[in-house]
Amino acid sequence: MKSLGNSFNTDEVYNLCEAHTCQLYCQEDWSDINRLRYKLFIAKSGATSSPPPCKESLIKHVKRANYVARIWKSATEASIDAPPPINHGWTLENDEADYSIKWHSGVLAPDDVLQTVVCKCKKTSCMSNKCACKTAKLPCIELCGCLDCQNAADTESDIDANEDSGAESDVE
Repeated sequence: MKSLGNSFNTDEVYNLCEAHTCQLYCQEDWSDINRLRYKLFIAKSGATSSPPPCKESLIKHVKRANYVARIWKSATEASIDAPPPINHGWTLENDEADYSIKWHSGVLAPDDVLQTVVCKCKKTSCMSNKCACKTAKLPCIELCGCLDCQNAADTESDIDANEDSGAESDVE
């Protein structure tokens, strides 16, 4: 982090900041923030209270932090030759000097996580249409909190034959 603000170029600084951020969340030797986010998501069954930022968000944050740090490190100079902040994590609104933060521009998580449907069926063994997984025509996965599940990947064909739409509320 001490490298922040040494120049307006963030190429070198980003890799150091990503590795440091990974170390803040995990004791293992991780340097890919998106892989770490996925690992933490799976380890905590999708219920992480404060996950690390995704790579795209971290890039934007490092760019903004580096830009501001460079301005402050140059505060004693008579004239600062600073590039416009538009390439450093901000966007220009209404073609004026009205800048706003650009939080991210990519995907927030891998497609398999974004498309994950989980249920917490307690009474119907995931055999009811009230099961979110069954309604989405997906098998239950390890992240589901269901009891006595009958909607596992190997029993998916059996579930279609045994539809039970008249069951009582499934989630407690």
